[in-house]
Amino acid sequence: MLRLNLIRARRVPEKHVLHLVYRVVDSHYFNNFINCLIVCSIILMCLHYYQLPPHYKDILDEINKVITIIYTLEAFLKIVALRWDYFTDSWNKLDFATVLALNSSYIMDMIDMSTSGSKLA
Repeated sequence: MLRLNLIRARRVPEKHVLHLVYRVVDSHYFNNFINCLIVCSIILMCLHYYQLPPHYKDILDEINKVITIIYTLEAFLKIVALRWDYFTDSWNKLDFATVLALNSSYIMDMIDMSTSGSKLA
């Protein structure tokens, strides 16, 4: 049996601000920027190695925090622009799960640092 996956038309917001956010999120420039960020993130993961010097590790951690903030901002903007249509796309579901995992990891690190009193890692 042949199964057709038809592409459903998205509802474009009519309000001015939401329409502007939708246009930004839907642009190929935005998507190319996020794709480049994904490649940079992969390269950063490849730069970690055993017994990494502390200052080098701190720099990589700060860059990772910036990338996480941008990923979170991307998911937020897409949710604002697409509303519930955001969750109809499988890639968006993966992005959302990744953002949740990254942010929960940072929250757990902050809780661990606050209970231990200092950063010993």
